[in-house]
Order: sequence, then structure tokens, then C-alpha cells
Amino acid sequence: GTGFDIATVSYTDQGAERWSSRYDSPSHDDDAAVAMVVDASGGVVVSGSSYGPASGVDFITLKYSSGGSALWQQRYNGPAGGDDRASALGCDASGNVYVTGQSAGIGTQEDFETVKYDPEGTLQWTRRFNNERNGPDIPVSIAVGRSGNVFVTGISRLFSGSRAEFATTVYDSGGAVLASWLYDGTGFEDFFAAGIAVDSDDNAYVTGASNGSGFDFATVKYASGSFEGRLAHYSSGTGGDRLAAMAADAFGNVYVTGSNPRDLRTVKFDSAGAKQWVAIFDQLQSP
Repeated sequence: GTGFDIATVSYTDQGAERWSSRYDSPSHDDDAAVAMVVDASGGVVVSGSSYGPASGVDFITLKYSSGGSALWQQRYNGPAGGDDRASALGCDASGNVYVTGQSAGIGTQEDFETVKYDPEGTLQWTRRFNNERNGPDIPVSIAVGRSGNVFVTGISRLFSGSRAEFATTVYDSGGAVLASWLYDGTGFEDFFAAGIAVDSDDNAYVTGASNGSGFDFATVKYASGSFEGRLAHYSSGTGGDRLAAMAADAFGNVYVTGSNPRDLRTVKFDSAGAKQWVAIFDQLQSP
């Protein structure tokens, strides 16, 4: 009688269930989680999308204690009152929570919407990113740097049907816009962002798929607040490489992972973009 609900479950390191909690929206319609983080105090934060009684789809953000007690819940309905779908979640060292997703705009198509809550769940600010021609902008990933700066990346089209570009915007902890970039390579390729990672020096790395000659892995670097250009490119030769996720380590090495029609591939690049190794997983060839 409640449609799909958000279920959060905690297990011990031996796999035994410790606690579980369910969230059902006030409209008793479908709710879906998309991301979860554990903050520095052990609190569990979950975000996703949820149907409201009169607001369409909203962001929903839930916080539980490490023992499973519900601490707070917050819904966010964008300015147009249309559908708002969360896509990613991050926390800073102080326990502030950042949620990003796509949000219906007023006089625009979908925009990036990024929302900040303090550790107690009080809304601090909201910020929107809309490209210059009011085309669709779909965020896919968020990362919080050591400095507290917030990096959001996704896919932007200047108008419906135009080439897809990497779109990245950076905010400080107070919500001020520090920088925004669009990247489309030569202008004859689509770039579909899949993830963003930030190293210990607040350099940002955005990765995704480009389709210049079939789909390949493409990664770009933003250093010290400026665009540094394409960092790295990788092709398996199949023309069907799709990025899924990425991470950066403390030394600025970047790891990207994804799939092609034959197998899964993980690639390591150093901080200068030189390929270090490729690991291939093929279930048919694995013990």
C-alpha cells in the first residue's frame, strides 16, 4: 500500500543485520534511494527521489544515527514546483550535507540543483546551474574537497538535441560560485559525464564517455581553478566503452572504471595523465 519505499540496512562485519529503517513519502507513492554516505561522526545520510502529495518528485534526504535512530528528514521541491530528482550526495568534514540533482526550471529545461544542509538538517543554501541557452543540464556526481569546496559535474546540452558536454561547477562552502566550465573536445563529439573526484590539492577530475569514433573513456582535469584540458583518453578498441565511476588518490593518481561489450576495465592514470595500467575482468575467463 505504499509503493516502493527507501530501505536502509546496517550489517555487522560478519553480515548479520544490525538495524533497518524504511521511508515512505506522505503521498505513499514510490520513493527511490540513489546515494548514501557515512559522515565523520558515524551518521548515515541517504538521498534519493520521492513523490510528494502535490509537488511531483522531490529530493528526499534522510539522516540516521550509527545505531539506526532517525535524526532528520528533508524534502526539497524546486522553484518551478515540477519534478526534482536527486542524483548524488556528499558530506564535508564538519558533517554538512550536499545533495545535487536535476530540477525543473522556470523558463528553462532541467537545471543542476545543489542543496546544502547543516549536520542538524537545516537548509543552508540552494544553487542552480543553467547553461547560457537554457538547454537541459543533468548532474551526475558531486565531490567535496579538503578545503570544503563543492564540485558538481554532469551533462549539458545548449538546446535539446545538441551535442552533450561535460559541465562542471564549483562552489565554496558558503555557496559562492568559484568557477564553471563546459567541455566538448573538438565540438564534434558527445561527452557524457559519469563521475568526479577531487585529490588532496583540490584538483578535480571529471570522467565519462566520448563518442568521437565510437564510445571511449575520456577524462579531463581542472587544476587550481582553471581548465587544464583533456587529461587522458582510453579506448579498448571496441567502440563501446562506457564509464561508470572514478576515484583519485592522495597522490593525484586517477582510477576510472567501466565496461564494454566484452568485459569490465579499470584504468589508472598518473597526475600528468599518463596511463599506468589496465585491469580487465572477464567473467568467462576468471576462476
